[in-house]
Amino acid sequence: MATVPERKIAAPLRLPISGAYKIKGVGDVLAGRVEQGEVKPNDEVIFLPTHTTANPCFGKVFTVEMHHKRVDKAGPGDNVGMNIKGLDKGNMPRTGDVMILKTDQTLKPCANFTAQIQTLDIPGEVKPGYSPIGFVRCGRAACRMKTINWKVGKETGGKKLEGAVSLKANEMAEVVFEPCQPLIVDSFKACEGLSRIAFLDGNTAVMLGKVVSTQAK
Repeated sequence: MATVPERKIAAPLRLPISGAYKIKGVGDVLAGRVEQGEVKPNDEVIFLPTHTTANPCFGKVFTVEMHHKRVDKAGPGDNVGMNIKGLDKGNMPRTGDVMILKTDQTLKPCANFTAQIQTLDIPGEVKPGYSPIGFVRCGRAACRMKTINWKVGKETGGKKLEGAVSLKANEMAEVVFEPCQPLIVDSFKACEGLSRIAFLDGNTAVMLGKVVSTQAK
C-alpha cells in the first residue's frame, strides 16, 4: 500500500519558481511547487539568489491559486500559481529562484557545498577543476570540483579512500563543489528537495547525489 510521505508544514517555506508570467489584467504571476512550509496571501517574500542586499527582489503574495481555484494556503507538494504585488521591474524573480519568507535568515547563496555523489558514465576520469552543470530543482549553475574528500569504488576494493585525486565511472564519493554562478542548495537534513543534485556534462548525466552541508557566502 502506498503511504503519503511526511509533509514538513512547520518547516521554513521553500518554493522553487518554475515559471514567471505577466498576465493581462492580473499582473505578475509566479508558478512553482512548495517543497516545505506553507504559503499564504499577504506573506512578504524574497527570491534567492536574485535578491541581494544591494539589489533587492521582494514582493507580497496577493493571491494563491491551485488548478484555477483560489486557496487560503498551499502546503508541501502543492503546485501553485501566485499573484505577487510590489515587485521591482528592474530586478524581477526568474525561473530557478527559490521563494522564501522575507524574515527567514536560514537560507543564503552558498560559497561552496559538500555533496555525496555517485558517478555515472564518465569517459576516462575527472579531477578537481572539472566544472559540470549542477541542477537543483529549477535552478542550475556550473559547479567547480574543489576537493574529493573520499571515494569508494572498484579501484579502491570497496574501501574508503581518503583524499582521492580523481573520479572514474561508477564510484561513490564525497566532493566539495564551488558554484561558478549563484546557486541555491540546502543540506539534506534542512530541505530534501533542495539537496538533490544532478550534474550534466553537455547532455550526459555524469553524477547524481545529495548535498550534505553548505557554507554560506
